[in-house]
Order: sequence, then C-alpha cells, then structure tokens
Amino acid sequence: MKKFRHSITFFLSLMNLLVMIVIISAVAVAGVKKSNEDVDAYFDAKGYLLVSHACNVIDIHLNSDDNVTLDNVEDTAAVSYLEYMCEENPDIDVIYLVLPTDEPDTGKQTLMVSQTEVRKDDYLYSLAQSEMDLLAGRRYSAHGSYERGDEEYLTYMYAIFDDAGDDTLALGIIGVDFRVKDIKSSQAKKITSVIISLGICLIAIFAAISIVIRVLVLKPVLNISSALRNLVSEDSISKDLIEVKGNNEIGDMARDYNTMVERLDKYINDLERLYREREDTKAQFRIASGIQLGMAPKDKYSDKDVAIGALLVPAEYVGGDMFDYYDVGDDKICFVIADVSGEGITAAMFTAFAIVAIRYNMLYCASPSAALTRANEDIIKRNPQSMFITAFAAVYDRKDHTLTYSNAGHNNPYILSDGVMPLEGAHSAFLGAFDDEEYTDETVDIKEGDVLFMYTDGVVEAMDGDKNQYTSRRLADFLTNNRCLKEKVVQKVLEDIFEFKNGAPQNDDITMMAVSFESSYDSSSVRHEISGETIKE
Repeated sequence: MKKFRHSITFFLSLMNLLVMIVIISAVAVAGVKKSNEDVDAYFDAKGYLLVSHACNVIDIHLNSDDNVTLDNVEDTAAVSYLEYMCEENPDIDVIYLVLPTDEPDTGKQTLMVSQTEVRKDDYLYSLAQSEMDLLAGRRYSAHGSYERGDEEYLTYMYAIFDDAGDDTLALGIIGVDFRVKDIKSSQAKKITSVIISLGICLIAIFAAISIVIRVLVLKPVLNISSALRNLVSEDSISKDLIEVKGNNEIGDMARDYNTMVERLDKYINDLERLYREREDTKAQFRIASGIQLGMAPKDKYSDKDVAIGALLVPAEYVGGDMFDYYDVGDDKICFVIADVSGEGITAAMFTAFAIVAIRYNMLYCASPSAALTRANEDIIKRNPQSMFITAFAAVYDRKDHTLTYSNAGHNNPYILSDGVMPLEGAHSAFLGAFDDEEYTDETVDIKEGDVLFMYTDGVVEAMDGDKNQYTSRRLADFLTNNRCLKEKVVQKVLEDIFEFKNGAPQNDDITMMAVSFESSYDSSSVRHEISGETIKE
C-alpha cells in the first residue's frame, strides 16, 4: 500500500478523482443555485396565479353600513373550487381570507381551506407589515416567508378592492401559503438524481482513461521499474530479462537493462557458486574482492605512447571505487575513475552498474560530457536507493595530442608536467543527483612525458590515529617531488599514505590511476593493486 501511494498509477488516479470531485461539486453548487432561482421564479408566478384565481372565486363587497361582508362564504361551489385548487396543487398548504377590523394592526381570518379541512370562523391575529400595507391600500400584492412552529412557509397575497373603484382601502386579503419543506425535498431529489447520473458518467470515463493509460504507458514502465527494483534493492541480483517491445524510448530502456544484466550475469554466477562453497564470512568477502578485481581492465596496451599504472585498495575487502580504460576508436583512449557513496558489497554492486553504464554510453557518444549525461539518466532511472557516484572521464586523442575531460563531482585530477596542474574545469554535479544535469567538457594539450594522475577522495581523506587527514595539499606536494616516477607514482603515493596513517584503520576506499604519455614503455607496467598486493599482468 505504501508503494502504491508513491506510484504513477496512484498519482493519476488521485488526480482524476480530484477532478471528478471538483466537477461534481461545481455541478451541485450550480444546481442548488439554479434550483433556488427556479423555485423562486416558479412560485412567484404560481403563487400570484393561484391567489388571483382564489380572488375571483370569493365575492367581497361593502354593505349599506360600510362593513365588509362575504356573501358567498357559505357558497358550497366557491369553497369546493378552493378545495379543488388545493387538490390539484399538493404543494399548497392553505388558502385563506383576511378581513380588516377596527384596529389597524389586527386582522380577522374568516375562511381557511387546506388539504384536509375547511374552516369558516372569525380568527383575530396581529397583522404583519406587508398585510397592513395591503389593507391600507399602499400595495396591491405581496409575498414573503414566515415560520410556524419548526417549519418555514412561503405566502402570496392579493389586496381586494371595492368594485366601485375606491381603492383607498382594501376590502380584504386573499392569500396562498406553500410549505417550504415540500418544495426543497422535491428539488433535492432532482439535484441528487442529476449528481448521481453525472457521477456514474464521470466514473465510467475515469475508468476508461485509466485503462488506456495503464495498458499503453504504465504497464511497460512498471515492468522496467519492477525489474530495476529487484536488481538494485535486493540481496541478490535478478537475472530475468525484460521483454522488449517497440523501438521507442521504453524499448531502449528495456534493451539497456538486458545488456547490463547479461554483463553482470557472469560475475554474479561466480559469486553465487563460490558463496555456496564457503561458509566463512571473511572468505565470502575475499571472493567478492576477486570478482571486483575481475571487473577492472585487463587488456594490455601494445601502443608505445601510453603507460598506465592503477591500484585499488578497498576499505572492506570490496568497495565503492573503480577505474576503467578502453579504446573508443582507432586513435582515442578513454580513462574513467569513479567513487560511489558508501563502502562494502552494496557500493561495489552499484559501482559495477555505474561503470557499465558509463562504458556503454562512452562507446556511442561523441564526448565525455555527453556520455556522463546519458549515464546520469540511466543511473537515476535505476536508483531506488538514491545512491550517488562521483566520476571523472577523459579521452586522449593520439593524433591531436589533446585530452578532453568531464568531471561529475569528482576530485580534480592533476597533470604532472613541468609542475603539477589541477584540472579544475568542466566540474558538474555527481551522477544520480539531478535528472536534468548537463555536463560539460574541457580540453588541454598533452606534451610528451606528461602524466595524468586521477584518484578518489579516500586518498586525501585518509586519517591518522588523531583524525588528521592526508589532505590535497600534501598530495600535490608529493606529486611535485615525485613526478619523475610517471605511472609508477601511484605505488609511491600509497606508501606515503600508509606511512602517514601509521597503523590507523582505513576509513575509505583508496583508488588511483596514473597515465603516462610517452614515446615508449614496457607493456607489463599496466597493473592493478588490491588490498596492498600488486598484481602484474
């Protein structure tokens, strides 16, 4: 459930759900507003229409004593018609007749017809202001609302004037009351019906869109994501390949993943076989160390213009440092050194993945910066543990005698020439940090006898027993005094570090690579070192 809450499917579902809720809410609010407006308009028209009909039925006039009389209040036909009006309009609560009294604020209700009864008696009550205005001749009609008990009512009233044309004072008021609760209940049912219908339609549309997105986009992406999650986050690496469909970006991701799994499969098979043969934990780490050593370059260069010296000393049998070099054309050589965050098996596995990603992209990209940019994208896509790695990549052009390099958050290498010059340009963020990071290149000229010295932070951050660090300054001074050693300087730097540590435990992996650009060299000088033991090839 926790993983689902952070998935693209959950995000899209939540967005669709929010949109659906907003639409339904907007329709409901608009429906209620429109319904209220319709109710007001409808009952204004209906109320005045019914009250005018009732006014025509009731015969009110002044007698000889100038008293208001209701001649046909006993008329069965007139009362029956009012009852008929109530039956035909169930929302009517009561039709009533009010006559004036000697008191200006008191009225006399003489007739009341409702859905259940007809009452003919004199009922005195205090008039509302609108009723007093009608009886005083100040208004001809009025409507309003009032509460009786716990219920609210709408009332519509007409003033009845003398047929002789004297409209100074009204002879009486005829009114019709409607129960508001019945009106709102009817409108609420209509609005609920509309909202339910709209909700069903939106749910159907949401389901259809979700199915289309999941089948065409999310399913293949989730397949790759699941494979990458099993590859990096588990104790063992999955060897299952992804089915490749199409020649789009998703297909390219699947092919890159399959290539990486195939390259790692040999190392994992060896590790699993040796792991089953040994129960001792230290022996298992030594096996892993051998596998990591096997990933380092073994090809001997037959060219006469490049000599390479390299060593790797992990802090815990296996580590997160690695170096690599290989041809990237007939006249170009690539050099890479990398350092992943952390130590141990997890760091070693992630470093192996990163080195493969850099090598793969370096073979097909025109520059180190382009290769690091593509490798960064690959690492971010396959990095659920949010690990990061620093790297320095350089390409030496034999024809032009130039070195083009790009730095992904790594320690600045040095060019050992007449002096010691740090390569401080083309510095960008480490790999695995930002998916939109753009890496840059710098190019320097190389003279015969120059040496490119690359290292990881375990060199300058090596500590003695008092927690004092070896520092970049001490390294630069040592290289200045020993640059004549060329590619063999890596072994002398390591000896100086051990002398500085004076027996203190190693706190980080130590990796160095020195490339000497010269006219001739002995191919056996290409070497790697693990745990202080030099291995010649």
